[in-house]
Amino acid sequence: MARPGAFQFDRERANNLEAGLKYKAGALAFNLSVYRTDYDDLQVNIFDGTLNFNVRNAAGARTQGVEADARIAVTDRLTLSGAVAYLDFKFTDFTSGQCFFQQVPGPGGFCDYTGKRNALSPRWSGNANADFRQPLTDALKLGINLNMDFSSSFIASANLDPRTRQSGFARLGARIALAADDDRWEVALVGRNLTNQRILQQAGPLPLSTTITRGGGIAYTGIYDRPRNIALAFNLRF
Repeated sequence: MARPGAFQFDRERANNLEAGLKYKAGALAFNLSVYRTDYDDLQVNIFDGTLNFNVRNAAGARTQGVEADARIAVTDRLTLSGAVAYLDFKFTDFTSGQCFFQQVPGPGGFCDYTGKRNALSPRWSGNANADFRQPLTDALKLGINLNMDFSSSFIASANLDPRTRQSGFARLGARIALAADDDRWEVALVGRNLTNQRILQQAGPLPLSTTITRGGGIAYTGIYDRPRNIALAFNLRF
């Protein structure tokens, strides 16, 4: 049963400060940005003690970090690029968080997450790419792309349950394409997550899982990224 006022909440407010640098010289391009954002009345999902999660203005938070990306044309046929980000996210005031299984609640049955890092917020993340292009004939060209993205560890559940921790990972991909010189058609072999990493994207306890086990345990549900997959792609432009 819905409670009166459960779906009423105020707007959240954010104060943002950002500075950046852009540089380009010949074959090199480089971008750098530094930012800090303070949130007041942050909208978060709060468990109501039965089966519902309601949006409430329950938290204050601060997120700050550095982002950088670069691109360089090594030759006319080879380009290297990459990006890296550092993120520092913590709750500055969040005393009504949902407790995870076996966590001791505080006043009101909530847990204090003040000073803790938010879910799905790795400290480090980024990517790297290598693109190679080679003419084969007057009508055909070859394109090869190697790519990698990485992330440091993070918690995958909204209640910051340490059992849902995803370890740091690096995910590899590749693409080999044969195309017409005028780009009217292309055939490409595409591989993603070639090292078959098992990456948890989101997780949380099943509803009533502790009731079903009579408090003896808990069951979780999670969403994982796709495992290794290889595809053949055809593109045709009219």
